[in-house]
Amino acid sequence: GVRTTAEFLLMGAGARGMALGPAFSAITRDVEALYYNPASLPLMEGMEAAVTLMPYFADTRYLWAGVALPIGGGEYGIGLSLSNFGFSDAPQNTEINQEKEGNQTYSVSETVVGLSFAHAFIDRFSGGFTLKLISDQLGQTSAYGAALDIGTNYHAELAGRPISMAF
Repeated sequence: GVRTTAEFLLMGAGARGMALGPAFSAITRDVEALYYNPASLPLMEGMEAAVTLMPYFADTRYLWAGVALPIGGGEYGIGLSLSNFGFSDAPQNTEINQEKEGNQTYSVSETVVGLSFAHAFIDRFSGGFTLKLISDQLGQTSAYGAALDIGTNYHAELAGRPISMAF
């Protein structure tokens, strides 16, 4: 079978982005650009912060938080984001201890910290990236990694209506 890790990285940020999915990357103009497309950061009107807190199934929880701001008159954008998925103090059952005797517990915590930077190259095209540091802890076991997200945003008008494209 296929094995994956860090699936929590796909959970999203904010209700609009979670509802629209990847299409949101072309139209975001707020702090949630930290998650969906860092290239949109210079398009923000000012500093913004947001938090998404979601109780999830089986007593797990998901948190996404970010703060971002355009700088240099909208020529650049920067931001910092944090997300975490996990649970605490779940009973630890083993082959020997199937009746939850001994009160042993374990926790899961998957965390990512992202630092984003974007630049508006011309008035219609911007590019950006997010450097992510990832931590995955399952009981006594842990792993660490890094990832890089890169995005672009092209925005213009066609027949008097705004259009946006993102990659």
